[in-house]
Amino acid sequence: MLKVRTVLLAGLIGLTLVGTGGVAIAQEEPTLPPPAESSPPPTEPIGPGIPPTQSQPVVVPAPVDPPPSNPAQDDGTENDDPAPILPAELAVASVCTGDAGSVEVSVTNPSERGTAYVVDLLRADGSADPLQTQNVSLEQDETKVIKFPVDAGAYQVRAHILDLVTVADVSVDRCAEIGPVDDPVQVFVRCEDGAGVVTIRVFNIEGDSRTFTVTTEELELPEGVETVFELDNLEYRVVVDELPTDDGTFAVKVVANGVDHTESVTVDCTTPPTTTTTTTTTTPAAQASAGTANLADTGASVGGIAVLGLIAFGLGGGLLLAGRRRRTN
Repeated sequence: MLKVRTVLLAGLIGLTLVGTGGVAIAQEEPTLPPPAESSPPPTEPIGPGIPPTQSQPVVVPAPVDPPPSNPAQDDGTENDDPAPILPAELAVASVCTGDAGSVEVSVTNPSERGTAYVVDLLRADGSADPLQTQNVSLEQDETKVIKFPVDAGAYQVRAHILDLVTVADVSVDRCAEIGPVDDPVQVFVRCEDGAGVVTIRVFNIEGDSRTFTVTTEELELPEGVETVFELDNLEYRVVVDELPTDDGTFAVKVVANGVDHTESVTVDCTTPPTTTTTTTTTTPAAQASAGTANLADTGASVGGIAVLGLIAFGLGGGLLLAGRRRRTN
C-alpha cells in the first residue's frame, strides 16, 4: 500500500512538471535560423596580371547648392566675384593731316569692369616687334581714341590683355600725293624708270553716304579690283595703287547719286624732258657816289635835244641881225 502511494505521488509530481514546461514552451517566440553567409571575396587573381578585387564602400557626397548666377545676392549686396574680362573691340582708320599720315584707333571695353589694354602697332609683314605701344585704361563700356603717327604702308593694330587678343589691319596712304580735294575722283601719275604708274582715288565730298561706280576708258584695271562701293561722308577709297601704265591718254569716270565726273589723264614717261635755257642781259644803272650831285641815268638820249637847241640859237641870232639892219635904213 505504501508503494502504491509513492508511485502515485511521483506520477502526480511528474505530470505537474510536464504541464508547467509545456506552458513555458508555448509562450516563447520561435527562434529563426541565422541568415546564410555571403560568399567571401575571391582571394585568387581573376586573370593573368589582374589582382584580386576587394569590395570598397561607395561614399556619396552630400549635395552642394551651386552659387547663384545673378551677381546680386538675395540680401541686395553685390557679389564679391569680379566680372570676367573680355577682349577689346577695335575700329581703325587711316587719317591724312596735310602731308602727314596716322593710324586712328578706337578702343572699346565691353567688360563689366574697368580694364587696362595694351595696344601695339606692328608692320603687316608678320613682324612680332611693335613699332609703337600705348596703354589704354577703360571703364565699363568706355571708348577712347588713340593715334599712331606713321609713314605710308600696311600696318596691324593689336590690343591684348592676358591671353585675349584683338587684331585689325589698316593701310596708310601717301598723304603728300593727295593735296586739296575738290573733285570726287583724283588720278595721280608719276614716272618711275621710264614707265608710268597711276593711282586712282575716289572721294565722297557731297555729305551723305553714297554708292559709287568707277569706269575707265583706255585703261584696263586688274582683275579683282572693286569698282562699285559705298562711301560715307568724307571717306575715300583707293581704287588702284601705283598701277603700271603705258604712255597715252585715258579717262576715269565716277558716277553716284548726284555725282557724274570724268577725269582725263595723259601719261608721257618715255619722252625725255626738254630744258630750254634763256639768257637775259641787264645793264646796271649808274649810281651816284657820295658828295657828287649826279643825276641817275634814266636811259633817255639828250643828243637830239642839243641839236635842236643849236638850231634855235642860230635862228634867233639871224632874226636879231635882220632887225638891226631895218632900223639902220
